[in-house]
Amino acid sequence: MSANQAVRYFNLTTNCWEAPNGLGGAMYTGIWAWQPSSMSMQPATLDATGALVTSAVLSGSAGNAAAGTTGVGVPSSASLTGWSDLGTMVAVSAAKPMPVSISPDTYLSDAGSLAVSGNLHVTTGGRVLRLFYYMLNADPANTGPITVSLQFATGGPITKVSLVPGAILARNIGAGKYYLAGAVGDNLSVTITGTGTLNWATEFKEV
Repeated sequence: MSANQAVRYFNLTTNCWEAPNGLGGAMYTGIWAWQPSSMSMQPATLDATGALVTSAVLSGSAGNAAAGTTGVGVPSSASLTGWSDLGTMVAVSAAKPMPVSISPDTYLSDAGSLAVSGNLHVTTGGRVLRLFYYMLNADPANTGPITVSLQFATGGPITKVSLVPGAILARNIGAGKYYLAGAVGDNLSVTITGTGTLNWATEFKEV
């Protein structure tokens, strides 16, 4: 009989491990487990729930009594929340938060007024303009409606609308997630038909 088969001899009547004669015929009271490294039966260590645990204490936790025989070091402060990340204890708290790097996106905003057709934004050479928001307002002092076409230098109009005095057209294209974009180097411009002033505002980014 092989040594590894010794673990099969547990006497439910005596609540003992009984090794076969080839292993000394010893009686083992309590909870024992076979240790292949030493070729012998050793007392088993259980946690509070009765689960078998290892007696090894990982590097870095030897000085932490709370680590005990769990094999994983735990935070010395109860205010920390900890977990094992591939064997490495990680702990966070209000004073020691999770290290997270956030790089907020930066948008530019611009606004102005035009009485004639022209550029709202001149894009830096070699870059692309991303448009996130625009607002078009026919000045309340205008004497009649004006037709406004908003477009990049290439492609069709983004929008074309007739605005009576005081009317506003505003569009939040994607709340920072989506955008309208022209080709590389395209300017954003408006074409105004009629007599009057257009007030405008934009949020954009060049990439």
